[in-house]
Amino acid sequence: MWQIIGVLVVIAIVIKLWPLFLAVAMGWLAYKLAPPVLAWHRRRRDTRTKELDAIRARADQQHQWYLVGDARGIYGRYPPAR
Repeated sequence: MWQIIGVLVVIAIVIKLWPLFLAVAMGWLAYKLAPPVLAWHRRRRDTRTKELDAIRARADQQHQWYLVGDARGIYGRYPPAR
């Protein structure tokens, strides 16, 4: 008999406090998932930064070529077909 009452009390508590349980579960999930997601984002950001630095360096090189009159400064790696 007491087991049935105990189960009913637990069910009543769960029904009454389900938003609290949900909030705790979401907080725990955020705590567990945040470090790997942040690490992935940092790796992605660093890769993109390296790509953009390479593009900037190439653009600076082509600009310098253009300033001295070299055709590579205008056409880059793809000169027109002759």
